[in-house]
Amino acid sequence: MKRRGRLFWRIYRHSLFNLVAIALLVGTIIWLSGQKGPWANAQTRLEAMLVAQLDERPRDLELLKQRLTDFGHLGHADMAIYQADGTLIIDSGRAPEPLTADALPLDGLEFVRWRTHAMQLTPDTYLISHHMGPHPAKTLIGLLLAILLLLALLALPFARSVARPLEKVAATARAIGGGDLTARTGVVEKGEMGQLAAAVDEMAARIQALRQRERALLADVSHELRTPLARMRVALEWAEEDGELPAPLEGTVSDLTELERLVTDVLNTARLDPETAELTLDPAPMQARAFIEAACNRARRAWPEHPIACVVAEGELIADRHLLDRVLANLISNAARYSSAGEPIDVRANPTDGGWMVQVDDRGMGVDPAQLEQIFEPFFRTDASRARATGGSGLGLTLCRRIVQAHGGTIEAVPRAGGGLSVRVQLPTPA
Repeated sequence: MKRRGRLFWRIYRHSLFNLVAIALLVGTIIWLSGQKGPWANAQTRLEAMLVAQLDERPRDLELLKQRLTDFGHLGHADMAIYQADGTLIIDSGRAPEPLTADALPLDGLEFVRWRTHAMQLTPDTYLISHHMGPHPAKTLIGLLLAILLLLALLALPFARSVARPLEKVAATARAIGGGDLTARTGVVEKGEMGQLAAAVDEMAARIQALRQRERALLADVSHELRTPLARMRVALEWAEEDGELPAPLEGTVSDLTELERLVTDVLNTARLDPETAELTLDPAPMQARAFIEAACNRARRAWPEHPIACVVAEGELIADRHLLDRVLANLISNAARYSSAGEPIDVRANPTDGGWMVQVDDRGMGVDPAQLEQIFEPFFRTDASRARATGGSGLGLTLCRRIVQAHGGTIEAVPRAGGGLSVRVQLPTPA
């Protein structure tokens, strides 16, 4: 059963509070209107009948007893008539205990003991009755509790009907804020609640459409830029082969190389966006040690100034070879860029429960702990002034995260003990 949210219980508690208040009010009114017991409504008739019979008791005592017995049966009570000095005149079968002298005289019908009422008939006689059925107060309390319980149960669907749409809207808003632009409330109602849900769904749809247009534009522009950049690069390389480039053109080839890498990263980032559903994995089994050591060898040639240690356990790894190789290349190159020459880089991989853990450690400048999650965002840099010194497009870790997530894994960055950064990739074994 789905756990109810705080909003549901707030609405439900408010409903219960109202029910309790109504029950207390009704109970108080009933108690104030009938606090003298079940005989209050019959006081006038009973008094008139018994006073008339008492006036005739020397001649018709049996009739008085019969009347008293009938009324006692009707009210489920033992009844008796006493003189003021406690002498029994007549009873209905079992006589309740008489009153003490200090309890007299009575003012109408009075509650004198547990379930016992008394009423003055004449200056020297009174009627006393002991109710044998359920006590009126207990009956009233039981009835109120039963009504309260019933109303509390009926309030559940009401509270649920109010809270459920709000909980769905809140959950959808959290999902959208977390990046899931496909989330929708699914609420179809009339009134303000339906309007709120429709507004949230419409907002999500517009944001999703805007994101899709932006990605399409980014991919199209990147694709169109690759051809002229390649032509310029080839032309410059030919010019270099024919002779020395003029001073203004020196370094242009490296600039074009960096620009091509940026365009390629932008294009790959757009293609690997999980919302586009364009990424198709081609997982295949491979020997982890041979695969990762080959990636480390390529990194050693690209970054000869950094000692790269590679420690990999034996075992089989199942993943998309091309994409996983891109992850390793990006992680190692990122570690090299933000480390000084001569600082070693460690690459480790070992099997875990249900998958593999791959870890790349550097001893560079590290990252502020508050920015550890942000470094996986597109174009994020911890220090913009290092842009030219460190190179890169700011998309390497973004690509790594999207590739790892496409494999169903996770990636995180944590400070390394002793300085630097440690990036850990957890890859599950495909089912």
